[in-house]
Amino acid sequence: MAATGTAAYWRQFYDQRAVQSDPADFMRVLGYHPGPGMSHEELFRCLLAQIRLHLQVEAHHRLLDIACGFGVFTRTLAREAAYAVGTDLAGVLLRRGRDLEAGLGPLGGLVQSRSDAQPFRAGSFDRILCFGMFFHLDRESARRTVAEIVRLLRPGGRALIGDILPPPRIQFERSYIERVPRLLHGPLLHGLRLKAAIDSWRGRVVYQAYDPEFFGRLLPAEVELEVGAPKADGRRNNPARYDVVLQKRP
Repeated sequence: MAATGTAAYWRQFYDQRAVQSDPADFMRVLGYHPGPGMSHEELFRCLLAQIRLHLQVEAHHRLLDIACGFGVFTRTLAREAAYAVGTDLAGVLLRRGRDLEAGLGPLGGLVQSRSDAQPFRAGSFDRILCFGMFFHLDRESARRTVAEIVRLLRPGGRALIGDILPPPRIQFERSYIERVPRLLHGPLLHGLRLKAAIDSWRGRVVYQAYDPEFFGRLLPAEVELEVGAPKADGRRNNPARYDVVLQKRP
């Protein structure tokens, strides 16, 4: 499917969810599933702690949150930075996210835009967050989004691309394969890979998976890549997701 078709699909998908749901239940609306015995609020706190650890936001920083959804991470981090702005393609998500404004800190604004075409000047931000979105991007859009993040980072800046699906994990995400006997895993994985290839060939939208080397191949010499360990946040279907941090040399 063309990049524009993929983007339109996910914009409509999340706008429909936003219309049908309460923004206060934002974690459920955005598709996060806590592990056994964990609430959505506890999962949010866990993810926020990971983001803070990677981004290292300081009071003088300007922060951009790409694919911000309702803007909850954006608003929370805005209390720790000099300025924060969030962007997302889904306009209804952004409008409904303003219902969460009270008590969540100052915000520079919520802007509708594609991840790979941000409306800001080069070198505008010290910190950039792009969390839980890359598995929605086709290869072309993913490459352009990485280039856009590099363009927008100031020298010395850091960016977090979070919750990335690695290639083997995509099959587990799509099938919940752990529910079937282990003896059947091999044949099922081969079948699911074939199904994903056929889906893509037919123009259907499928989740995208990326290995760390994908990011390393795209980065210019002045940007260092740090790959995080697989997640350990209690989510049953997420143990292989990982984060990458981009550090632009001063």
